[in-house]
Amino acid sequence: MALILLVVLGAVLGWLASVLMRTEDKRPVLEDIAAGLAGALSLGLFVNNFTMLGSLRLVALAAAIAGAAIALGALYAWRKRRAQG
Repeated sequence: MALILLVVLGAVLGWLASVLMRTEDKRPVLEDIAAGLAGALSLGLFVNNFTMLGSLRLVALAAAIAGAAIALGALYAWRKRRAQG
């Protein structure tokens, strides 16, 4: 159950970030979703002691949100740097 919740949370946060950043192309939207998913899964599972089938602790849920935000921030910084030169 925890794995499903983290996947959904990461995908939704990635999509929400693409809406807030107003990306028009499909590729950046998919990149945002993938980055949000990767960040939420990695940090959320780490804090939840890599338990994927049990329950999800509230601390792990907060860590998943923070992980998705960090991953999306890194993606946007990389995109900005790539666009500059």
